[in-house]
Amino acid sequence: MMDVLKKRKELIIIISLLSLGAVVRILFFNKEGLWYDETLTALSLRMSYFDMISERLAAGHSPLYFTIIYPLAKVFGTGEIVVRLPSYLVSILSIYIFYLIAKCLLSDIKFSIIATIFFILSALNVYFAQEARMYSFCVLFVLLSFYFLIRVMGENSLKLWIFYTISTAVACNLNASTIPLIFAQLAYVLIKREKLLQFILSLMAVVILYLPMGFFYLKREGLDFIEWLSPVTLRTFLEIFYGFGYRPLPSITETWMPQTVITALEYLSLYFSGALIVWAAVRYFFKFSNKTEHMYKEKDAAVLLTLWFFLPLVIEYIYSVIKQPLLGPKRYIITLSPAYYLLLGLGLKSLHWKMLKNALVIATIVLFTFALFSFYISPKREDWRSSIAFIDDKLKPGEVMFGSISTQTMYKYYGANEDLVILDIKYLNARGFAKGWILLRNIDYQNYSELIEDLREVRSLLFIDDYQGIKLYHFER
Repeated sequence: MMDVLKKRKELIIIISLLSLGAVVRILFFNKEGLWYDETLTALSLRMSYFDMISERLAAGHSPLYFTIIYPLAKVFGTGEIVVRLPSYLVSILSIYIFYLIAKCLLSDIKFSIIATIFFILSALNVYFAQEARMYSFCVLFVLLSFYFLIRVMGENSLKLWIFYTISTAVACNLNASTIPLIFAQLAYVLIKREKLLQFILSLMAVVILYLPMGFFYLKREGLDFIEWLSPVTLRTFLEIFYGFGYRPLPSITETWMPQTVITALEYLSLYFSGALIVWAAVRYFFKFSNKTEHMYKEKDAAVLLTLWFFLPLVIEYIYSVIKQPLLGPKRYIITLSPAYYLLLGLGLKSLHWKMLKNALVIATIVLFTFALFSFYISPKREDWRSSIAFIDDKLKPGEVMFGSISTQTMYKYYGANEDLVILDIKYLNARGFAKGWILLRNIDYQNYSELIEDLREVRSLLFIDDYQGIKLYHFER
C-alpha cells in the first residue's frame, strides 16, 4: 500500500512539473516570427532529402537534426509552429530527464523538485524550446548521456552502456559544442576510478559514430568558418553566470526597464548564483572528512556537476584564446545549463540555516520568474514577418526591392510575390530605378549606411520603420 501511495505521489509530482514546463514554454510561442537561422531550417526542409543534406553540410551544419524533423515537415509543412514544435516537445521531455538526474544526485525529493523548477523557469531554455534549431535536442541528449552515465556507475548493465553510447554519439553529432562534455565525463570516471575500461570502450564507439562529421569538420579546418563571433574576454566568462540566471539574451531593442535596474539584477544574479555554485563545489568536492555514505553520494554529485559545468567552459575558453572565439553565444553553452541549476540546488540544500535556505529558494524562484517575465515581453527576434507583409501590401507595379542575402532568404519564406526579384543593395546607385524599397537587418545596415545616406542626395528617401532590428526605407525620384 505504501509503495502504491509513493508511486502515485511521484506520478503527481512528475505530471505537475511537466505541466508547468509545458505552459511556460507554450506562452507567446508564436509571438515573434522566425529569425534568419530558423528560416534556413524551414527552407532546407522544403528541399528533397539529399539536397537538404548537401545544403546543410555546405553551410557547416550536421544534418542529424534536420533528418530527425524532416518527416514532420513533409507531412505538416514548414509553417512557423510546425518547425518549432519539435524543439518544444523535446524540451518538455528534457524536464523529465532533468528531474531523474536531480533525484539521483541530490538525494532529496524537495530539492530535486526545486532544481527542476529552476530548469523549467530558465528563460534561456524556454527561448531555445521556441526556436527551430537543434539546441533543445542537444540539451535532451546531453541530459540522457549524463543520466545513463550516472546509472552505469551504480549498476553494470550492458543495456545502459549501449544507451549511454547512443545518447552521447547523438549529442555530438547534433552539434560539435557538446564534445567538451565528454572530457568532463572522462575526468569524472578517472576520479572515481571505477569502470574505466567499459567507459573507454563506449568512448571508442562514440568516436566511431562521430567519425563522418569529424572528418567533415577537419576538412573545413575545424570551426574557422565561424567569423561573426566576438573576441573572448574574462567578462565573457563571467557573463555566463547571469546569462543562465537573470539575463539570458540581450534584447534587440530597448527594454521596458531602466539600464540601472538591469545592471543591478545582472550582478545580483552573477554574485548570488556564483557564490552558491562555488559553495556547493568547495563544500563537497574538497571535503574528505565525515565520509558517511550520504556525504559520499553528495560529494560524488558535486564532483560530477562541477566537472560538467566548469571543465567545458575552461576548454572552450582556452580554445577561444589560442585559436578563435567560441565561448560567448549561449547556444554553444546551453548544454551546461542543467549542471548550473543542479549546482544551485545542491548549494541551497547544503545550507544549514533553514530560514536562510527557504528565503534563498524563494528569492531564486522570484528572480528566475522575473527574468522569464522580462523575456516574454522583450523583443528577441527581428520582425521579418511584419516588415515583409507591409512591403507586400504596399508594393506597386514598377517598384523594386533592394536588400542583402538575408533579405532574399527571408522574403523567400515570408514573401507573397514569388516573381519579385530582390536586388543586391550594393547596386542601388548603379542602376536607374525610379522607386522602390530597401529592407536591411541592422547588422547589414552598418555595412551600407554610407551608400544609403548618399542616396538621399539624389532620391527622396523615406524611413518607414524599425521592425525590431530591421530597417525599412522607401525611395523615389
